Amino acid sequence: MPDPDDKSNARKVSFTDAALKYPGVDAGAEKPQPCQPCEDAAPETSGASLEEDYATAEGLLDEALDIVGRGGLIRLEPFERLSGSFTERLLDGENLALAAYNKKTADYDVVSHSLNVGILSLQVGKRHKLPRQDLQELCTSALLHDLGMVKVPRDIFLKPGTLSTTERELLQKHPAVAYEAILGAHDATASEKGMAEVAYSVHERCTGRGYPRRLSADEIPERAKLLGLIDMYEALTHNRPFRKRLPPLDAIKEIIATGRDCFPTDALKALIDQLTTYPVGCSLRLNSGEICRVVATNPFSPLRPVVEVIFSGSGKRLAEPRTLDLSRSPLQFIVDTVFEEDLPSPGV
Repeated sequence: MPDPDDKSNARKVSFTDAALKYPGVDAGAEKPQPCQPCEDAAPETSGASLEEDYATAEGLLDEALDIVGRGGLIRLEPFERLSGSFTERLLDGENLALAAYNKKTADYDVVSHSLNVGILSLQVGKRHKLPRQDLQELCTSALLHDLGMVKVPRDIFLKPGTLSTTERELLQKHPAVAYEAILGAHDATASEKGMAEVAYSVHERCTGRGYPRRLSADEIPERAKLLGLIDMYEALTHNRPFRKRLPPLDAIKEIIATGRDCFPTDALKALIDQLTTYPVGCSLRLNSGEICRVVATNPFSPLRPVVEVIFSGSGKRLAEPRTLDLSRSPLQFIVDTVFEEDLPSPGV
């Protein structure tokens, strides 16, 4: 587990008690006021790259977590503008999923997790044929849905074994924390109330075994059902201290095996269509040990894209990368995705 005092890890969210981190906060205040930075600051996304938008979103979420941790309230406007920028990128044909695939987190990081869920929700929401405004609101709900995790002690969420009843009850309160922080800031519009309700309901399940309100199928907002599925997929495809991430196809298999009844069939179909394939630019490891990068997809064989092999099985960079169509190479197949920072150094 990373050292919480390590300044190189400063962007990591602290899950320690907010009263310890912010001893001057009056936790008993009847109506805390919106914290000024998050109330007024608007991310500058015009002309920015996807990587810059991603970094802006990380900073905004970090700030929001600090505010919620201090018992403050947040505004939706900056998140809506950022979601609008991501939505425009998607509709302009940019592949947003690559940013989520390449983001490595060795530990649970609520910022990266929420941002990845937001990005992936746009990819799946587009396949779900949601209109532009609905896509933007879906992404906004995704960004906000886990802000209440700042109130959950780190050792509870990262516990590899079964949680006690007390620990489970504490964990399951986190959606309500975010909901109250969003709606308490001002007189919310119908749209804002809808986004807050979706964020509140992401962890509900159609079977009625979700939390925090044990809602069943018809009681859960449709967007929340979709986000709940994407939330689970994102968690499975990224590392946790007690398990390694799964490749996209294996994550889908796990969801179908353990949670098929928890989500609508059309949401599952949209997820499978969009996220079991490997986006252009994604780095992969083949059964030969070679590392390659996807250069084109095969519509009729989505799990066997066209790749450019850039590292040999021994980890040496090839002087002349070679192109390989995996749909025409039955003896070679993908065994894992590779994070950008795990690629051999350029000098190798």
